[in-house]
Amino acid sequence: PVAKRIRNDLRINLYSELSDIYDIQVSALKSISFDGFRARLNKLRITPNLATQMDEAAQESVAEFTAAVKKLRPPPHDAVKWASTSDQISSFGNKCREHNAERLKAARASGQFKPLPRKGITVGFHWLLPK
Repeated sequence: PVAKRIRNDLRINLYSELSDIYDIQVSALKSISFDGFRARLNKLRITPNLATQMDEAAQESVAEFTAAVKKLRPPPHDAVKWASTSDQISSFGNKCREHNAERLKAARASGQFKPLPRKGITVGFHWLLPK
């Protein structure tokens, strides 16, 4: 029992020290993933479908970031509480969406981006004439 308790204490100390390094690694991964996302956006051409292409690029980047951040995390341990990955993933997704919105506003303001015109609808009225 004493050796088991000492091993458990060492594991807790190690995980608590690693949590600081984990936060640094996640922030570095976030910046690298955001740079990759911006590189993806730079490859896109300005077409009427630009908004959907930008959303797809954001979704792909968030999926890659999610997979990478889950690989960084060690197996769960009862005594040590780490920062939730869902918070990191949602903040990265929000950052990508905000960047998309700013880029679309800039493209609209410069006159380069014009979204697809909406399809018109037709309305028909029918009536019966009384005799």
